[in-house]
Amino acid sequence: MKKNIWIMNHYAIGMLLNRGGRHYWIADQLKKDGYNPVVFGCNAKQDAPEDFFPSTRRWQIQMAPNGVPFVPIRSTHYTGNGLSRVGNMVLFAQNLLIT
Repeated sequence: MKKNIWIMNHYAIGMLLNRGGRHYWIADQLKKDGYNPVVFGCNAKQDAPEDFFPSTRRWQIQMAPNGVPFVPIRSTHYTGNGLSRVGNMVLFAQNLLIT
């Protein structure tokens, strides 16, 4: 029996939309090998005022075309590399732990 594998990357949700990138392809290969990967990432777009998947929910499941679930975790928006970005990362981590 193969195991569940959780991949957590703050910036992974963009890979779902691009249908490519390291975590997308790793999860795709794990699925082909019989594992059950799930990719968690932040729903807030980097340096933009919108979300990848607008929602008021703390998290939601989005299925990739290859059948791998991606879970966007809600967080705050930020611009630049200041305190708002740190706050975004902290809230992402808190919401990730709650899920």
